[in-house]
Amino acid sequence: MRASRVFLFAFSATALSAMLVQACSADNEPASDQGTGAAATTTSSSVTTGSGGTGGGPSPVDADCKTLCDYLASIDCMAWKNCATECPAMFDAPADCADEFAEMLSCWVGHKTDFMCTDQLIRPADCKAVEDKFYACFKGMMTGGLDPACNQLCSHDDTMTHCACKTNCSMVEYKSVCAPQGGSWSCSCYADENLLGTCSIDAANACDNYKGCCPTYFVQK
Repeated sequence: MRASRVFLFAFSATALSAMLVQACSADNEPASDQGTGAAATTTSSSVTTGSGGTGGGPSPVDADCKTLCDYLASIDCMAWKNCATECPAMFDAPADCADEFAEMLSCWVGHKTDFMCTDQLIRPADCKAVEDKFYACFKGMMTGGLDPACNQLCSHDDTMTHCACKTNCSMVEYKSVCAPQGGSWSCSCYADENLLGTCSIDAANACDNYKGCCPTYFVQK
């Protein structure tokens, strides 16, 4: 009888231990799944650029880019003819400048009817402050520039309402096109036909691919 009781006790303890392990495992599994889901939600909500945002839909930047690019296409704006690809790519800006780009883009969308297209992209004057924030971020992250050995050719109209500089380096034509806007000059910066970015600068150095504001974008790759 004593041996039977010992056996029964041992069996009961073993069974109880197995049941506790199974119960703990069952409790942990939902917690693990829930944690994974929370992490995935956080990751999705933090994405502001790229092909998908929260819920797999377009990100805020993609949506704003489409709105702006569709408008520019409707007015035949050839000054930014590659808007549909260059805008979502944030002008190839560093990832650390994503917030500044999104703020600038949102302002552009809000003032899209103020855009003018000549041989450059004239942006809304009301967005200069957020443009300057994006440019300052971009400038702080980038190094390099045009080879000083490359010669530039600059021109301006008789009334100095706009000017342009072209520099050929490594089979690429870098170009800055600037026009006065408010108390400074607004410039569009190109590599061949691709708009690399926009910026503002004082009149003294506006028309210069080495001293102006466009050299920040003129990083040879």
